[in-house]
Amino acid sequence: MNAKNNIFALDDIALKIFPQLYNDYLSSGKLYKQTEDIESAIKMFSKAIEINPSNTGAFFERGRAYLLSKQFLKAHDDFNRIISFEVKSGYFNFWRGFANLKLGKYEEAKSDFNTAIKSEDVFSNYFNLLPLIYFLRGISNHLLNELEDAIIDYSFVIELNQNFPDFYFFRAFAYYQSKNERLAIIDWKKSIELGKDDALKFIFNI
Repeated sequence: MNAKNNIFALDDIALKIFPQLYNDYLSSGKLYKQTEDIESAIKMFSKAIEINPSNTGAFFERGRAYLLSKQFLKAHDDFNRIISFEVKSGYFNFWRGFANLKLGKYEEAKSDFNTAIKSEDVFSNYFNLLPLIYFLRGISNHLLNELEDAIIDYSFVIELNQNFPDFYFFRAFAYYQSKNERLAIIDWKKSIELGKDDALKFIFNI
């Protein structure tokens, strides 16, 4: 039976009941998100914003929900709105940077990642995100054909986490495009050792 036709499925009635049970639309949206009902989650976050247009938490949650549903422009607009409130957190620049990257706005993405890296809260509260921020900035540099900067970012990420195959995999491409086939092969081999079998075909095609 189609879930939408199931009498027990989350529907418009539940949209009215949830806020009463869980105090506010923001909490309700998070519950829908946990059930992977992203469309309903977005409706709840939108309701929270309608009631309080300065609700940064609702904009943030809706922005991430938009990312999950691949609505990258809407996600970007929500993160942009938070930043326009002059919230002093590079964390939101990270998320807007990710949306920019998905939208093909590589210069804007790089600028956001630069801001995120310089932000103190990224180091103090979101340290686990730091390798990801450098990695995504490396990808931005790579797509801008700024290969030397991309290699620097990828190398820094590898220093932070030497056991993730994709870091070596992407740096290998940057080395290869920089005409350094020897280092490219070394990195692709390392990514294979760490479990990324796809790298093998690139070695044989050189």
